[in-house]
Amino acid sequence: MGGLDGYSGLDESPQHEDFAITIRHPDYGVRNVTYFVVDGDAIIDGDVHFGPVEELLAYSVPADTNPEDDNDEDYLDRRALSYLPSSKSWPRGVWKYTYDSDDTETLLKTVVKQGILRWKQRAPYFTFVKVKKNARTKGIVTISAKPGSCHATVGFKGSDENMNLNLAQPGCGPNQATHEIGHSLGKSSSTVLAFARTHIAQGYFHEHQRPDREQTVHFNCAAMKPLCPEKASLPRGKTCCDGPFKNGCCKKISNFNVVTDVARKQIDATGSYDTKSVMHYVATAFAIPGKQTLVAARQGVEVPTQHNGVPSEEDITRLCKMYPTQCKKEAPKKKKTCFSAIEEEEIELEETEEDIL
Repeated sequence: MGGLDGYSGLDESPQHEDFAITIRHPDYGVRNVTYFVVDGDAIIDGDVHFGPVEELLAYSVPADTNPEDDNDEDYLDRRALSYLPSSKSWPRGVWKYTYDSDDTETLLKTVVKQGILRWKQRAPYFTFVKVKKNARTKGIVTISAKPGSCHATVGFKGSDENMNLNLAQPGCGPNQATHEIGHSLGKSSSTVLAFARTHIAQGYFHEHQRPDREQTVHFNCAAMKPLCPEKASLPRGKTCCDGPFKNGCCKKISNFNVVTDVARKQIDATGSYDTKSVMHYVATAFAIPGKQTLVAARQGVEVPTQHNGVPSEEDITRLCKMYPTQCKKEAPKKKKTCFSAIEEEEIELEETEEDIL
């Protein structure tokens, strides 16, 4: 068994076949992307549910595409990736979810509640509602336990769209549930393609992919475990820094790409780089045993070696900025949150939500 990956809690040995392409994307800009496929959907950056794989492939461009084609020289004034502004958010700050089956609910109920509690304790103004099972799954998050990965749709896509959160068992515990819920608590915009309308989610992305990461945290690519396909290996004397490799080694290096180009034109500066963020990779993510892929770039910076399972102050500041109306209303109350309070709220709101749906 290998070590743990960036935030999934799963073993690094391949759970799905990885693919690597270069894309030009309205939010991500020109960048290399590693993805795997779950039930026809592409999962990028390790745990971000992009949507149907054909939609991701529609953004593919030649590998030698110049990433500076969309350069914006003043992007440093607007560079906090963790929150991207857009038009859609969870209506009234209510995150609606259900499970894909009774068996999944039995398996994941405790883990999901712990993840919800960690956000609710820090942001009591945000409401989490478990919707009773019925024929409708659009406009809410469907939680599953499909094997091999922890992943989630980033942001609210709309009342007519499907959103997903997967917590494979074993492997995806409370820390991973908190992280994946963080991906989901966001906003989204939409981009019209020639063949379809694709909703581009813009909520909590990975902190270590911010454009200004290298000023605080350095990606040590030489320490990255190559995770080569069976019967393949790195050429003698080479590291993941020397890729890309046609034999499939080091494909997961794209999980450490900083997101720049077009994306940085939409970035809202909401604070300094936050190594304590629940959305940050650990120092040993995808690392060769005994080494670290993410290291301090300057004195005084500490990169966590264990997953931070609790949203940081900066995480909550960003959530408040995404949902200012709910945040301001709750500020004077400072309501205490516990498991029983969440359960009572769910039971009370379930009845209402079933009528609405």
